[in-house]
Amino acid sequence: MYRFKIEKKEEFLEGRKIGYIAEIIGIAREYMSSILNGSRHCSKLVAFCATKSIHPDAEISDYFEIIKK
Repeated sequence: MYRFKIEKKEEFLEGRKIGYIAEIIGIAREYMSSILNGSRHCSKLVAFCATKSIHPDAEISDYFEIIKK
């Protein structure tokens, strides 16, 4: 599982709405909002898609951290 780095939220969004990002990657706006607010974690696939859809040159680790079980 991956946790979004909340301190990177403004940099990640760059003025875009959460719903826009959710629509691009095919998840519910509420789920994307929960991820970006730190109340939910996501899969590597969601972290990858979110990162690459907005910042193609970025790495997942720029915006997300792995949660070890």
